[in-house]
Amino acid sequence: MAALANMSPRNFTRVFKKETGIAVGEYIARLRQERLQELSKNPDLSRAQLARQLGLKSERQVSRLIR
Repeated sequence: MAALANMSPRNFTRVFKKETGIAVGEYIARLRQERLQELSKNPDLSRAQLARQLGLKSERQVSRLIR
């Protein structure tokens, strides 16, 4: 995201937190949780498929998002 904003990662992190009030990682986690809720409505998707759709590396990470 920093590259898209033409900023260094460090500066982007600072500006993002100042403007939104949350850290970049927390924002990404929230987006993934919202997307997971949408994707979970499809019973045909396995946890491995959900992980891929969410840009995660493992099914375990999906389980953590569910909690």
